[in-house]
Amino acid sequence: MGNIDLLDIADHFTVDEKDKITTIKSSGAHLLDLINDLLDVSSIDSKHLNLEKRTFDLFEVLEDCYKQCRGLVKNKSLDFILDCQDEAQKLVGDQRRIKQVIINLVSNAIKFIPAGYIKLKQHIKTVANNFCYFEIVVEDSGIGIPNDKKEFVFEKFNQVDSSLTRENDGIGLGLSIVREIIEEMGGNVTLKSKLKHGTTFTINLSLPIAINQTKINTFDYSGCRILLIEDNLVNMKVATTMLERINCVVDVAENGKEALEKFENHEYDIILTDISLPDIDGCEVTERMRKQNKSIPIIAITAHKNPEIKRKAFESGVDDILNKPLTQDILYEKLFSWYKHSSSVR
Repeated sequence: MGNIDLLDIADHFTVDEKDKITTIKSSGAHLLDLINDLLDVSSIDSKHLNLEKRTFDLFEVLEDCYKQCRGLVKNKSLDFILDCQDEAQKLVGDQRRIKQVIINLVSNAIKFIPAGYIKLKQHIKTVANNFCYFEIVVEDSGIGIPNDKKEFVFEKFNQVDSSLTRENDGIGLGLSIVREIIEEMGGNVTLKSKLKHGTTFTINLSLPIAINQTKINTFDYSGCRILLIEDNLVNMKVATTMLERINCVVDVAENGKEALEKFENHEYDIILTDISLPDIDGCEVTERMRKQNKSIPIIAITAHKNPEIKRKAFESGVDDILNKPLTQDILYEKLFSWYKHSSSVR
């Protein structure tokens, strides 16, 4: 796909060649969408759907989705409306997956509406106990869904129009993925529709409210002693610099054996450990530390994307995971959350 994008078809090709290149690009994009859907279904079925926990702005997510989908309605007589009247909320969750769900619902609506309107709406229902309860609504004036097909559309490989003459491509995975992702997040998706009178999908979710970033950045970590277990020199220097900037005292161990020796001879408030170490891996190091101290916060650091490795890390006793490359904001956010749980903090 990238190489096709690099082709300058404006001047160097005939009309027929341009048409063929455009068809190749369109077919490639469609195939990529199908592959991504199949990969998502495979991850969901094998319980390996990896949800991130990062701070994001709910309004910015909706605005990004609106901008991405706006181009899809250019050649149709459609009004595409973004309606977000509530104040912006900083939440903690997987914004990439939330975007995927919204774009899936909106692009699905666009397929079945030759003219009319699509509304993308967001409403915060309540804020309580540091959680935000909200709904995201995708409403359209399209062809609607028959009553006997409403549950059917959420099943894998099913489509409302399964005839050989149907106009819309796909293999019937989009809405199945939407439901699975939202339910994995602890929410639900509801559907209201009337034939020839439009369809409304409503996502109900509750997510933690993000800690105020100013509070995180101004927190006093003087006296906070951290054991950093990292064998890569560059990563070690980067993490140490970030920690020392906020007055943490950092001890460094370059392998598992050295880490265990320091752990036995000193008291620490937090452990940061790479999962991949040259002698004893971070999971085994964690297991040994847990035998001596059940409560000390241990945060794993990894570049691995494999959910199995992360699952193994949690099973070994780590409390949280930081993804490489480290970013200062995310590191400070994790420290703020876990330093308060440290048994040595009074």
